[in-house]
Amino acid sequence: MGRSLGLTLVALCGWAGEALAQAPPIRAEGGAVLSFQGNAFRTFARFAVMDTLRVDGDAVDNPDGRRVLLYTQPFVFSYTVRPGLVLRLVAPLVWKRFEGLPDAADSEANTGLGDISLSAKYRLFFWTTADTRTDLAVLSGVKLPSGSTDATDSQGRRLPIPMQLGTGSTDYFLQVAGSFAHGARGFSAFGDVQFRRNTEGRGFRAGDVWILNLGGQKRLLPSQLEYGKPELYFELGARYVARGRAALAGGSLRDSGGEGLFLHPGLSLILKHRYLIELSFELPLLQDLNGTQLSRSWDVQLGTRVIY
Repeated sequence: MGRSLGLTLVALCGWAGEALAQAPPIRAEGGAVLSFQGNAFRTFARFAVMDTLRVDGDAVDNPDGRRVLLYTQPFVFSYTVRPGLVLRLVAPLVWKRFEGLPDAADSEANTGLGDISLSAKYRLFFWTTADTRTDLAVLSGVKLPSGSTDATDSQGRRLPIPMQLGTGSTDYFLQVAGSFAHGARGFSAFGDVQFRRNTEGRGFRAGDVWILNLGGQKRLLPSQLEYGKPELYFELGARYVARGRAALAGGSLRDSGGEGLFLHPGLSLILKHRYLIELSFELPLLQDLNGTQLSRSWDVQLGTRVIY
């Protein structure tokens, strides 16, 4: 019974059931789906800095000190409709600060509720042995235009859409995720692929996005699972992101879109099989951006999850 309870923290909501204990991926979507009647809450603080100026993918001098600081605090609520089907609501708080940008007064900041998203995750397949579990799931959802698009700078000019809290558009996403866990060895592997279809809002349309995540976890402590003992996991993952060019008033924007490859190491700590604390860093390995754009230098994420 104790070993099965550890599974409550697989995937976003966790999984409880047959044989294993494993932390969920921090920045990816595992294949497992909550398979008992229960719900979950997650929140995390994520801070990112974009201060490397690139022209056609190459880093160049940034004499004006252009920089974007981004803080997001999503509140994620998951509800189990039935075994193998989970509904999810994500309501993010967003803080953006812009410094040295040519289309906004210096040190502009914007704070408030971002765009809310609703999604459903459905288990397509799972297979278990005495020590292993393999899962495959599909997740589909919609992002609603709930964030403000009316923020202005100190001179009363409306900020461009990328500087707003919301996009003003209704966007859609589809994701397929898989995972494999070996309880006795304390190892798991995960991967997912996601497509985001963005629509137009206030004359602006962000480019469509493809995302691929691959990674794995290893339990560091304890060497053998014991009910009630804290469990510490190390995670190493990679993310590839490809963004299409954005469009404004029907015309393609040269300084938009591109691709990037990121590495994200992290640690997860499970307490009493119901609470989780997680820390993750994301480091850029490749950022090949179109035109002139600011690229991400680093970001850090600290969060918690609770099964109730």
